Amino acid sequence: CVAAHAALQVLLEEEIIGDVNRKGNLFKKLIRHKAIREFRGIGLFFAIELKNPDHAKRLIEQAPRKGFLLDSFLFRSDSFRIAPPLNITDDEIRMVSNRLLELIEETQ
Repeated sequence: CVAAHAALQVLLEEEIIGDVNRKGNLFKKLIRHKAIREFRGIGLFFAIELKNPDHAKRLIEQAPRKGFLLDSFLFRSDSFRIAPPLNITDDEIRMVSNRLLELIEETQ
């Protein structure tokens, strides 16, 4: 309980929660590609649906070589999940977004 309380204090004191929507909107602005059918999400929890269902699996498998992880959905083979930490910086968002777009291009 002490650890959970300390984590909540940090989230509140450093105003991390209040900045989540702005950071999420930055991701949505930066991750645009013709292979993407839909970008869904709230805050920093996203689902990106691709036009080609096989493409999502290749992205998930190849993401670690670009330095980040993507996650799959049990019942949505055409989509992958992005769930970055709440304290991600704008520079890190730009870097990951650029690397993801590169990966989308490379795995089409």
